[in-house]
Amino acid sequence: MLEMEPVQRLQLTAQVIDRIKGFINDNNLRPGAQLPAERELARVLGVSRNVTREAIRALQATGILDIRPGHGIFVAKFNYGEIASHINFAIGRQPSDFAHWVEARATMERAIVELAAQRITGDQMDQLEETIRQSDHAETFEQDIAADMAFHHGLVEVTGNPVLMEMMNFLTEFFREATRINGSGFGGADEHRRILKAMKRKNGDEAGRLMEAHILRWNQMNPNKESDDPADDSHG
Repeated sequence: MLEMEPVQRLQLTAQVIDRIKGFINDNNLRPGAQLPAERELARVLGVSRNVTREAIRALQATGILDIRPGHGIFVAKFNYGEIASHINFAIGRQPSDFAHWVEARATMERAIVELAAQRITGDQMDQLEETIRQSDHAETFEQDIAADMAFHHGLVEVTGNPVLMEMMNFLTEFFREATRINGSGFGGADEHRRILKAMKRKNGDEAGRLMEAHILRWNQMNPNKESDDPADDSHG
């Protein structure tokens, strides 16, 4: 029996979105689980099918639902790339926000490296060194970016903190999309190598400082940055 609280006649689409998300969470629906048909959702929620359809499409656009014509509505496997794409579009319209995203990532990754420097094992060090070798030998832009992302993901995995891992998944997808838009990558193998050397010495402070400088270099890559952006003075 489908049970959801009907919505009020105010901001109907937003309320339907909230109800559907609540239904997914309350019923612990996993990716691939099928939702009731649009007609049934509209009936239970007490709104028109047009409103319900708008809400479903909005949830599809944000990667929460997967609409399969002729089959139904399903819970999607969450795609961080979809959200990153929306944010990059917004930043393209308000370029000053880019520096804030860079600062947020630099702050988080500095803390990640400082923590990883205390926890890293020999095998994990070898894996990170392999990502640097992959970057050294990259023959294409995509290979270079893949190696760069593997290094950053490898660092957060060293921490063993699942919350940091989820946050990094989102941030790296955002920056992967930004890299594609900018058309230029880090070329950061040498910087990764210096970070790793500091970690080998268990010098988390130095490794963190190097990582922060590595990330803040993104502000120089942003083709839309404003010359009077205060974040321009935050890196050397």
